[in-house]
Amino acid sequence: MRRGYPLQGMRRRHFAAGIIGGPGTFAWLAFQHLQRAYGWTCRVQYFESADTLLMALVEGSIDVTCVAVQTSHSGFTPMLQQVLRNPPLGPIGEMILPYDCTLYVREGHDLAQVRLVLGHRSLELASEWLRRHLPEARQEARRSTVEAAREVAQGDGALAVVGSPALAQFVPGLRAAARGIDGGAVARWWALSRAPTCEARFDRAVVVGCSVSAHVLAGLLATLLPLGLELAALYTEPVPATAFLSNCVLLIGDHGADSSALKKAAGRASSSFRLVSAFRLVADCPPADGPDLARPA
Repeated sequence: MRRGYPLQGMRRRHFAAGIIGGPGTFAWLAFQHLQRAYGWTCRVQYFESADTLLMALVEGSIDVTCVAVQTSHSGFTPMLQQVLRNPPLGPIGEMILPYDCTLYVREGHDLAQVRLVLGHRSLELASEWLRRHLPEARQEARRSTVEAAREVAQGDGALAVVGSPALAQFVPGLRAAARGIDGGAVARWWALSRAPTCEARFDRAVVVGCSVSAHVLAGLLATLLPLGLELAALYTEPVPATAFLSNCVLLIGDHGADSSALKKAAGRASSSFRLVSAFRLVADCPPADGPDLARPA
């Protein structure tokens, strides 16, 4: 169930947004949810690759984008690393949404004719279903889901594509042959901005640590509980050529928590920590029968 919370401190409502791929992709669909929930109006531009999208965001030709930073299928994505690599970037909104991967064939054809399944990263999510139900069909990744969908719509019926539930709205000639083929996978989607906010009261905060030891990280984690905060997720990566130091991203949250208290706690733990953003959530909606990314295992 989606639950709305009152928003505070989010004065800006109009953005130039960038989305990878095109209308009907998973990122496009997630951004529709974020845009409606947070009450934003956006002028959307589409990009062919993650590299060009992130460059546009860092350079300021767009204000915000929508990226999956964690999935129940494979954990953290490379997009989360961008918060470490590019200090200006941080999230201003978050939602946890099901993928609900759908398999499309050309209209007038059925699965028995399929010999090749196309897609983008969604092929990984549907791999088990495809192995069981289409064991003879090969799988090939394409640069974008929209590109693959057009190939299927113009094909001879031997092709299929894995995409979002909205894909057929934008690519004529497709028929949904199977739905929910990802085993209930969900993703944590961020509206990533080059001007993140730090609201006085937050439900989600993101703290970055650079070149910290396990002892220093443990010290910060020990301060969370007395503040009434919980660790929602933790990403770490080793710093090369150091004595077991790590860069890390902490997702911290509690409904209506005080961002100034968290900022002070992070500063006391180490000057290597910085509060990147703190914002209100407008959704807490993992599917009832799927894993909950909002809380640690």
